[in-house]
Amino acid sequence: MELDLKNLNLAIGQKLTVQGKIPADCTRFEIDLGRDCKNFALHFNPRWDDPSDGTIIVINSVTNGDEYTNEDRVENTLQRDSDVKIVIELKDKNNFLIQLPNKSIRFPNHKGMNIDYFRIYGDFLLKSFQM
Repeated sequence: MELDLKNLNLAIGQKLTVQGKIPADCTRFEIDLGRDCKNFALHFNPRWDDPSDGTIIVINSVTNGDEYTNEDRVENTLQRDSDVKIVIELKDKNNFLIQLPNKSIRFPNHKGMNIDYFRIYGDFLLKSFQM
């Protein structure tokens, strides 16, 4: 599935809530927040097929469509074949808080980028999106 939303104008303290189902055969999906489709302040990418680590969550930033920052790699506690709620908050101009069912992850907004764009892509069945 793929969903692109533009002109979000996410303000400091605002939250995005994504609810959906992770299919039993999910290999990966991503949630991207940023300026536009080539500049992501947050690239959140749960994987069940990573060549290095198998099941992992990769988080980084992207500029100009292909310039990635160093990855943060954290334990993937999301379960396939389950419903999930993911809440992403812009804590301040420089930090995100990602709330998963059983953990929270902080990630920096490396470029202090304004958040006007949202994309969800991959093996994820979106049930609701709320801002």
